[in-house]
Amino acid sequence: MTTSVGMNQSDSVGMNKTTSVTMNITETAGMNMWQNATLDYALNATNILKIASENYSYDAKDIHTNAAEGIEVAATKDYIQNSEQTVHNLSGEIGHNA
Repeated sequence: MTTSVGMNQSDSVGMNKTTSVTMNITETAGMNMWQNATLDYALNATNILKIASENYSYDAKDIHTNAAEGIEVAATKDYIQNSEQTVHNLSGEIGHNA
């Protein structure tokens, strides 16, 4: 519509209108897209960093808990087994490893 109206009025006016309007729209849209892309990237990067930090904290806590439970269970079992063997040996009975 802009081109046909411009062409009906005169070639030079139509050319000027089309060029200036197109340039303004393109530059504005380009700037908006660039700003939005930059903001979206920054927000996404922040969210990813936050999620990664939270997951790392949870994973580290779980590993620490599991490690502590594993060590505690193993130490308790060995201690009880060794105590039973010592009692059997001291009482003159045959122990597990005797």
